[in-house]
Amino acid sequence: MHYIGVTTQIKVDQKTFQRLLKKYQEGTATDAERYVVDTWYAHLGQPPVAIPNIQTAEQKEALKARLWAGMSTHRPRKIRYQRTWLRIAAGIALVMGISVLLYVVNVAYPTRDGQRSASPTFLSTITTGSKQLKRIVLPDSTLVWLNANSTLQVASNYGNPTRLLSLTGEAFFEVKRDTLAPFKVLTDGITVNVLGTSFNIQSYADLSNIKVSVATGKVLVADTAGKPLSELRIGQQLSYDKELQTSTIHRLESTGYEAWRKGNAVLDKADFAELSRHFFNLYGVQLKTMDNRVITSRFNLTMQAAHSAEKTATMLCKILNKDFRKEANGDFVIY
Repeated sequence: MHYIGVTTQIKVDQKTFQRLLKKYQEGTATDAERYVVDTWYAHLGQPPVAIPNIQTAEQKEALKARLWAGMSTHRPRKIRYQRTWLRIAAGIALVMGISVLLYVVNVAYPTRDGQRSASPTFLSTITTGSKQLKRIVLPDSTLVWLNANSTLQVASNYGNPTRLLSLTGEAFFEVKRDTLAPFKVLTDGITVNVLGTSFNIQSYADLSNIKVSVATGKVLVADTAGKPLSELRIGQQLSYDKELQTSTIHRLESTGYEAWRKGNAVLDKADFAELSRHFFNLYGVQLKTMDNRVITSRFNLTMQAAHSAEKTATMLCKILNKDFRKEANGDFVIY
């Protein structure tokens, strides 16, 4: 039995492919190795694809040698996966259609009207369901992208004196700079304060950690009592443990906040709860397991909305060396 590497003309034996899957899952695969696994995932269930300008046996062997030359048995430095010459050389045209729905919402009402409130009152509530994204334009022209199964509330006195929001779920913010009206986001455990920057917050109720990632500028993160936790800069992420009320900071290995806005999900050392959350966001069905090895695993992979839930579950089970069943309600169980 063989698994497809690039096309049916470039084959990887089962033992070698399982080793590639293991390195992919652990986040230790090289660019070339990640390419082979990603291409296999993209072409699950599809017929063979011809490679343009690769016709003769000599040309096929030359391409195969170039691919395998990029693979290493040593643990590589972990870097962000790039679309290298391999994608061009393979000549595989993948149409990455986004199956999620994108809505544009304009929130408009007077700001700086002279009214002040000791406790915030939220006038506007915007929600998304599974397979939905919303792009929201706030009164000050700040842009918010709201991920699936999320809720954003906008304070009735937005901009007077603070541009106050409340978030459950995940959102990416491009904040219009305004030194007279600080921008503040409340979540279940922390608050995020900025003047003008772009950043991502992941704060789902069913996840144990809240994550704040900075794309541009600086972000001040504090707990609900107002105690500062950290001032984050470009490329940094804070992870806040809601139960322990502790936080850690690290450099971003991948920009998952860019992926989900395109209808995909990039997981970096994610636990099973986060994997299941993104699976539900993309496909609208639950991913479950009672297998302790699966529950305690960490996941480094990309899920695409353009693929079916069955296809993604197949990929996961190949990586985990497990199987799955589909229940009557559409949920998937890994065992």
